[in-house]
Amino acid sequence: MTKRMIAVVGAAVLALAGAPSQARTVEDPTGAMLPLVTSAATVSYIQSAGQIDLFEIAAAKLALQRSKRADVQAFAVEVARAHQDAAARLQGELIGLEPTISLPAQLDAEHQAGLAALERAGEADFDRLYIEGQVAAQHRALKLHQAYVDGGDDSQIKTVARGAAAMAASHLEAAKTLSGRG
Repeated sequence: MTKRMIAVVGAAVLALAGAPSQARTVEDPTGAMLPLVTSAATVSYIQSAGQIDLFEIAAAKLALQRSKRADVQAFAVEVARAHQDAAARLQGELIGLEPTISLPAQLDAEHQAGLAALERAGEADFDRLYIEGQVAAQHRALKLHQAYVDGGDDSQIKTVARGAAAMAASHLEAAKTLSGRG
């Protein structure tokens, strides 16, 4: 079921990516429609959110392979599903942005290092390290998304960020519960 869900979400992301582009516009004082240029802050948010989604999906897949705890595996399924959905929603909002923006296709060095550390974890330590990492990662994600909600300048991206902040808050509470700190 998990592989099927991943395939369906992946197909949706690809379909969105191939949708015809319609540039967002803004009316200037003369009534002319001009392309809405995406700010550097919005581009930075989009790239950071994309990295979070990539990392969370990869870490969840690893947890599904290595965890011995059913509750951790169930959490990993939810995290993977939610971040695939979040990436698809964000991808859908990138259509028509100027300049053209794409979600990252590969993890950056920071997230690669975090995933590598998790991959190196011994069997006895894996669940603890995954859960501790999730508490930290979901906290960082919540801060990122909430900061864009509070100060972002693209209303459509803010809507996506608002949903992602709620998702991160929910995952943070679940991770704290799994760690015994909730």
